[in-house]
Amino acid sequence: MEELLIQGSPWTFDHYEMLNIIDAGNSNYNKTDIETDINLAVKGEIIKFNSNGTGSVTLPEDGTDTWEWEIVNGNQLKLTFPSGESDIIENIIFKSSKMIIEVQSVSYDEQAKYEVLHNGKYYYK
Repeated sequence: MEELLIQGSPWTFDHYEMLNIIDAGNSNYNKTDIETDINLAVKGEIIKFNSNGTGSVTLPEDGTDTWEWEIVNGNQLKLTFPSGESDIIENIIFKSSKMIIEVQSVSYDEQAKYEVLHNGKYYYK
């Protein structure tokens, strides 16, 4: 996994595909709404993994965030940010020069003022 992260780097966001809504509460947010919002928000994102265990994510309108990364438990990616906070990404798949990250996310429905919890896949090439 480590070699694949580095070899494909930098990874450029391609698209987001929602798998299912876990909790929509009183929101009318649907699959199309969520996919459209995320695809617009993450458009142009570039993720870099360096061989020295550092990396970054750049969004055109938000700038660049850096982290240190390592593989833990054999197949999980741990990102540690300068603040000391860390995230574990459990589901990363590599298919024909694509990196697919499956995660649980939250989207905010402005009309219903409700956070919608969902699962989806971020595709990078």
